[in-house]
Amino acid sequence: MGRRMKVVGIFEREEDWRLEDENGQRMEGTLSPVAHLVASLVGCAGLTLRALIDKMKIEHQEILIEGTASIVDQNPAIVESISLEIEAPGADMNEAQLARVLEMTEKYCLIAQTLKRGPNMEITMKTTP
Repeated sequence: MGRRMKVVGIFEREEDWRLEDENGQRMEGTLSPVAHLVASLVGCAGLTLRALIDKMKIEHQEILIEGTASIVDQNPAIVESISLEIEAPGADMNEAQLARVLEMTEKYCLIAQTLKRGPNMEITMKTTP
């Protein structure tokens, strides 16, 4: 059986934003590696989405994004999937605008594109005297 890691991003109307855990506690200090991964996607998607909505002059109160990673407990454990659920209270968008905003958010969010494509990765190590 797997487990889940949730990160919630709250993007206020202006420049302010913050991350909270699934219990509503502000995420500060040391995060787990999976929380960092989810937080980077939530942050990137939220900032991208807010910029798009603002550019389209769509009024909104705030944007809430809940990112959830599904972790497969095996050795080594892996993140099997990450999902984002987005709420935009007070946003007056029709279906076409909503579809366009989601499409553009995914397209222009660097972290989403990186995760979708699976970057090449190399790990090296040096020792120093």
